[in-house]
Amino acid sequence: MEQRQDIGRFFKIWRITAGCLTGLVILIAALEIIPGFFGYPSYIVLSGSMEPALPVGSVVYVNSRSKSPETGDIVTYQMSESVRVTHRVADVSEDGYILQGDANRSPDLKIVSKQQIIGVYALHIPFLGYILSVLRGRMAIVILTILIVINVIPDIGGMINKKRGRSRCREDE
Repeated sequence: MEQRQDIGRFFKIWRITAGCLTGLVILIAALEIIPGFFGYPSYIVLSGSMEPALPVGSVVYVNSRSKSPETGDIVTYQMSESVRVTHRVADVSEDGYILQGDANRSPDLKIVSKQQIIGVYALHIPFLGYILSVLRGRMAIVILTILIVINVIPDIGGMINKKRGRSRCREDE
């Protein structure tokens, strides 16, 4: 009887832990996906060029509807097909924008055109980028599989306990 209670407690703790982990992954995924629907795509800060304003590992959300930054604004722009950069507008010229990372001693080498601007900085969440970088990669499949398994194990355990209980009842008869 006592062993059954211990197993019951174990599965109760297991369910609570699994629920919390699942909720955390859903919350993080929501922070990644939902703002994009409202015109605020997210980008992970990979270098220290904008420190201390934007620490490495932060997630930056930019307002993609705002494409006319002024001097002092932080913007994200498309440097190449696969590279996006978030820097501050140091100056505006007729040819485009002169950008510079806060931690850099000199401005970026190339002038950024208005067409390259993705959006103006809206907000950032420190450290979230470390988690998102894991969830964006192949580890996402592993993590989702683990979450499914840890959410299903209590159900399997419950079915086994019920079968054991039934067979004991039949033996008692």
